[in-house]
Amino acid sequence: FLTATDYSQWETDGVVKVLADIDASSIDNFQKAEIPAGLVVDGGGHSIYNIKAVSSGKTTGMFLVNNGTLKNLKFGTKDGLTYDGVSTVSAADGQGGSFTGLVAENNGTLEGITTYVTVNFVAVSASAEVGVSCLVGHAGESSVVKNCINRATLNASGNPTQITDLGTIVGFMDKAGASVTGCSNEADVTVTMPVKKVLHIGGLIGRINGKVTVEDCHNKAAVAYDQKEAPSTWMSICGVIGSNYNGGEISACTNKGALSANTLQVVRIGGIMGVLNKSGAVRDCVNEGTVTLTQEANANWQSAGGIIGFQEASKASTAAPALDNIIAGNTNKGAVTVTVENTTTHANKVAAGGILGEGSLALSVKDNTNTAAVKVTNAAAGAVYAGGIYGALIKNKWAIETSGNVNTGAVSASTSDNAAAMAGGVIGYIAPLSGSDANAVALTLSLEKNTGAVTCANAAAAGSIAGNNASGTLDKCIAGGSVNGTALTAANLNDLVQGSGSKGTASGTTLPQ
Repeated sequence: FLTATDYSQWETDGVVKVLADIDASSIDNFQKAEIPAGLVVDGGGHSIYNIKAVSSGKTTGMFLVNNGTLKNLKFGTKDGLTYDGVSTVSAADGQGGSFTGLVAENNGTLEGITTYVTVNFVAVSASAEVGVSCLVGHAGESSVVKNCINRATLNASGNPTQITDLGTIVGFMDKAGASVTGCSNEADVTVTMPVKKVLHIGGLIGRINGKVTVEDCHNKAAVAYDQKEAPSTWMSICGVIGSNYNGGEISACTNKGALSANTLQVVRIGGIMGVLNKSGAVRDCVNEGTVTLTQEANANWQSAGGIIGFQEASKASTAAPALDNIIAGNTNKGAVTVTVENTTTHANKVAAGGILGEGSLALSVKDNTNTAAVKVTNAAAGAVYAGGIYGALIKNKWAIETSGNVNTGAVSASTSDNAAAMAGGVIGYIAPLSGSDANAVALTLSLEKNTGAVTCANAAAAGSIAGNNASGTLDKCIAGGSVNGTALTAANLNDLVQGSGSKGTASGTTLPQ
């Protein structure tokens, strides 16, 4: 099946069984390998090694298309345990403008695949979105990827001018019904190419755009962007999925790898996901990896979270708003650390949260837990927000539902003069309502709990639950821990539940039992 060019010779409902390991060194170049619909290739746990695949066009892969089923195979390993030192999938010179992976385009089923094959992607200018990963470049119609493992290296270079999605299991998913289940990544990902357009980097998946499902997937390796050059736009980076647009359902996923970035442009960085945009759900996920954003002098806004970096926008209409961005039952155990020299005047500022860096619009956040430290340090005077659950909620355009979240981690925020530093055990900053917006509603945080220490030299914006509450209501929250070294007691509870400069209200607050 590796060298066939006339696929009509195969039975449409046939099964190809691999009965032994295959040394593919005699095949000079895989250029046209495809698996047609109806065909099952069952590797029986065997290996195919010494693979060389160089594209003759913009689509690059050992298999350009899989429309059938490919399962129970290891690629790029001779002993079944380590990389063979030879196997590569590479974009040809002047190409790299489409989908790249062991399987460039998957419209069928990949099951029980382990890949060690090094993928070399060299970006060129293109108008269409690019998907690149070690396993699947683009997950298309009816794509199913399950119980697959990546142990391969992804090398991405060039100067992309189109949206580029980088992952280890899937680069880009945009077809409703596609799924990734039970997959894991065990190889570090380091990206150094400069960004000239939006870049999405995920430990497993670069970007989702549509109603797909990702369940029980796990990143076990570091994911880093190491390129200071300021790009012309923004990037997302995370442990599992770079960005989720338009309805992706994510559940029971974990990240154990360290996440880091240092570029001088806008970064949306999160332990599980970088961006949640225009509806979608993240449920019952766990992050244990550190989330670190370090930047030299710049004036761009930033957002970092233990679970999700940034959430924005809704698909709901103004006539019938709905809570279509769901963050529920997640746990963060990885420290979130942002160290910048930032003078931004952008409304979003610099925010970090144990669960969500910054959010707005049609958002439901329930029953999440953060146990790790959240720290924002700004060597300049630009405003920063730090919170055990949220850094900030910045646009209360439609209903935002938030309740039952718990923080036990230490939270701190500082700037060069501390005048614009805000820190809260649950939320750093609740923005004012927009008086010109007919859909604006007052935000209520109910039954939220903090027992962590809050440190912020700006006492007017430091509180056990909220730092600066400009418009919301804190209802029946449980406030504990300490604020600037002072432990909460019955005597000072009402004074320390939120920063003294807050204009919002707090009622029914109690101490932890």
